[in-house]
Amino acid sequence: MLLPFVVIAVWENVDAARQTTFKEANALAGVYWVSRSMPLPLGAAIEHDTLAYAHTVETTEWPLMAGHRSSPQATREVYAIRNAVNSFQPSNEGRAGPLRARGSPMWRNWPPSAGSG
Repeated sequence: MLLPFVVIAVWENVDAARQTTFKEANALAGVYWVSRSMPLPLGAAIEHDTLAYAHTVETTEWPLMAGHRSSPQATREVYAIRNAVNSFQPSNEGRAGPLRARGSPMWRNWPPSAGSG
């Protein structure tokens, strides 16, 4: 009788992890595309950093997560992206757009925690 509850609990955890992965990927894609319209050299640096972070997550973070560990490199990279975005000083407030909007979903809970599904 306990088995159905265990299966449901495992399924809910897998679904929460999948949702978190999609949220993070969508937010990262948003940062990538906005960075391409930012002035040089900051825009190019953020664009490069988003690609590097995605690569680190795929090749380092996910394998570590299988063993309930995380990558310090991935953590450093995502915070570097956030710091670079926050350092952007647009020539007019309209250029800040979605990157700096108060309550922007892009940064509200970035990076998503494992429990933020």
